[in-house]
Amino acid sequence: MLAKKFKLPVQKFSASFPDGAAQGKRNKYFILKARENGLGRGRFGVVIGKKVSKSAVARNAIKRAVFNSIKAEKINEKETGDFLIIVLPPAGQLGKLSIKKELIPLIKEIKF
Repeated sequence: MLAKKFKLPVQKFSASFPDGAAQGKRNKYFILKARENGLGRGRFGVVIGKKVSKSAVARNAIKRAVFNSIKAEKINEKETGDFLIIVLPPAGQLGKLSIKKELIPLIKEIKF
């Protein structure tokens, strides 16, 4: 798991940008919203709804896979922004390696 300083409180992400100033990218499995934070490190938040999986255990496993993919690639140290990852229902069928394969290129596309 990521250290607390690399986690983004997801409630604060949308509240601080009412005018929609965040960049966005999307693929079949994830929606990624990003903005600069001025902290010198990346912060990541994950939102996963019940439509992805009714089981909280499965939703938490997907969330852990997302955070572990970010940590394994050391993206939290390379990127300097706030990233909100919204998991879409088709992602419930992905395995851990597939999550990493789909998510990491999406994050790397964002340029500030």
